[in-house]
Amino acid sequence: MKIIHLDIFYSFVNLFFRLVTGPLTMLLISIYLNPEEQGYWYLFGGITAFSVLADLGFTNIILQFSAHEYVKFREINNIIEGSESDLITYGLLLKFVINWTLRALIFLYPLIFLVGVYYLHRDDKVLEYIIPWIIYSLGTVLAFIANVFISFIEGMNKISFVQKQRLISSIISLVLTVLLLLLNQTLYALAIGMIISSCYLLLIILYKNYKTLIKLIAFSKGGVYDWYGAFIPLFRRYAISFASGFFILQMFIPLSHFYYGSIIAGKIGITLALINSIFQISNIWIYTINPKINSLIAKRRFIKLDELFDKRMVYAILSYLILFVVFLSFFRIKSDVLMLSNLLKRFLDLQSIIFLFLAYFFQLLVNSWATYIRGFKIEPFVLPSFILSLYIISIFLFVGNYFDYKYLFIGFLSSYLWWLPVARYIFLKHKKIEQSRFI
Repeated sequence: MKIIHLDIFYSFVNLFFRLVTGPLTMLLISIYLNPEEQGYWYLFGGITAFSVLADLGFTNIILQFSAHEYVKFREINNIIEGSESDLITYGLLLKFVINWTLRALIFLYPLIFLVGVYYLHRDDKVLEYIIPWIIYSLGTVLAFIANVFISFIEGMNKISFVQKQRLISSIISLVLTVLLLLLNQTLYALAIGMIISSCYLLLIILYKNYKTLIKLIAFSKGGVYDWYGAFIPLFRRYAISFASGFFILQMFIPLSHFYYGSIIAGKIGITLALINSIFQISNIWIYTINPKINSLIAKRRFIKLDELFDKRMVYAILSYLILFVVFLSFFRIKSDVLMLSNLLKRFLDLQSIIFLFLAYFFQLLVNSWATYIRGFKIEPFVLPSFILSLYIISIFLFVGNYFDYKYLFIGFLSSYLWWLPVARYIFLKHKKIEQSRFI
């Protein structure tokens, strides 16, 4: 199999794996966890999603800068080769990334841990769930570090390698989670699966690339480059957009737990997990060409870039719609399958699910356009993203205080009435401007 096709191959293997294991895990959760435990299962994930505030688009910028620099090198025996000045610059980029990551972890992760402790203390569940929360939050730290190095490595056009290791890590997590659920270990199944799979992913990424990483760190001692000055202007804009995106997509579980309790939060959590899986599976078509987008921009090959992006965009849309139809079909047959009927009772009602499916479909479009434009090292979505987050949060808090949980997602869906055409306009405008500037 040609190397150029391996990214697609492993991405599809991951896609198939998620299609099989996602429903399996949800089924086991509905069997081996009571509704309260299900709520805390997804609450843990919702709280640790705050790790995006340690990122704020930083890993995306890493991938972009790494991809733009990597075009200057060739790779021999898994070690990059190039001019000394280019190696020094690239090495200083890696050193900057490591230093930034350590500072972000020291500042933010104690706050994330304390948020979890607050919820457990408020619900008088500290004795029951504090140990799995400690294990899970530590696993999240390791996963964040792994993702930072992954972004740097992906910039070297190693999507296939990363996808393969993510697949193995997912298999490890699944096996441990299923085994521990079968042994009635409840939330320990989530926590131990997370920390072991994260350890594997971090260690294998470092081990398989240590020669290149050590070489770059060694060269970083031989010069000076202001990567901080290069990062900050772009990071400021990314930070607002990604923080806004976080509040749009990640706030639902912690806030629903706050307003409606663990059982409703569990329903929202398992529903969002399914829909987000479909979103991520469909987005693989765009995710796998992210380094290619950056390298084609660096080489000013815009016709090939547009052909590639348009083709992958169609594949992403078709994948999402097909998976949407497949899932809805289960609601037609649930009355004939007792186990399926019991599983679907753990989800939100069909109306809420359709609201979320439509909202995430529009988000898939916006995310794809943003990925393309960010390849030019710009972030034009700052102001509308900020306005969008304020709009959705305001409606969410209003509904949480005065209405039933079934109306929680009205703000999310209705926002696309204005956000989708605005995002499309921004995409077309800046695509034209940036391509003409590079020509």
